[in-house]
Amino acid sequence: MCAKNYDINKYQYVILISIAFYRLNDCLIKLVTDHLAAFEILFFRSLFTLLFIPLFFLFTKINIKTFLENFTEKHLLLRNILAVVSLFFEVSSLEYLSLTTFILILYSAPVFIKIFAWIILKEEISLLDIIVILISSMGMLLIFNCSVSEESGIGMIYATSGAITYALACVITKKIRHVDSNSIYLSYVLVLFLISLLNYPDVIPTHHELGILFAMAVIHVAAFLLYLKGFFHLKTSRAAVLEYTGLIFALGFDYVFWNHLPLLKDLAGGALIFSGSLISIYREPLFKKMGFFKNDKSISR
Repeated sequence: MCAKNYDINKYQYVILISIAFYRLNDCLIKLVTDHLAAFEILFFRSLFTLLFIPLFFLFTKINIKTFLENFTEKHLLLRNILAVVSLFFEVSSLEYLSLTTFILILYSAPVFIKIFAWIILKEEISLLDIIVILISSMGMLLIFNCSVSEESGIGMIYATSGAITYALACVITKKIRHVDSNSIYLSYVLVLFLISLLNYPDVIPTHHELGILFAMAVIHVAAFLLYLKGFFHLKTSRAAVLEYTGLIFALGFDYVFWNHLPLLKDLAGGALIFSGSLISIYREPLFKKMGFFKNDKSISR
């Protein structure tokens, strides 16, 4: 029992490190948005990430022939295009928003995932799901109302668009068959690089900026591998809750690099989004114990 608990704690720390790396990656993106456009950031980061592809094939034992055959599978291709569009919106929003506000908006994605899963995957949506959506929507409105007066409205639009397209990518991922997560990541990196070529960069980054862009690639690959390692050893609900620690890291980076602290309304809105997600994650054990929603009606399409 002690050994099992030790393993669980170990993998929780692995997830926490990966989340810290993801937020550090966002921080590095924000550091270069003053001088580089979104397409330029994505081009150079994906270019550096491509350097790690041989290592992926070496250590994950992915079959190259199978990988190339799956690369153009329609759902995988659509998923990767949506993920790239989402990343473009997210990078663009970081030019205008604080890291904390960006993360708070990004955490609204589960709301859109529920809605798109109902529309696209024909998954049932229950009364409790609707309550969760309403709670999270109130949180988003609080953040939006606060940020319009304090930060750029265009940044809010970019961040919300990023959350929506990310949610779509997540739902489409459910339609992918017989493709492992490492292959999905590698194909995503290739699609990101190819799409970034549509607007070939006119500006050559400075040596300092190139160093930051290379660090982004290294940190993002490390975050992905660490998250996978922890995710497959923990319950999905526990891993999902740990993701929300990203807000703590965002608050810390905002204060250290930009001396920025969020307003109370921002945190209140984030608390509503977080509460909605917690209810969604722990809905079954929580409400079974409380005896609620025994006859919960679901809406299906």
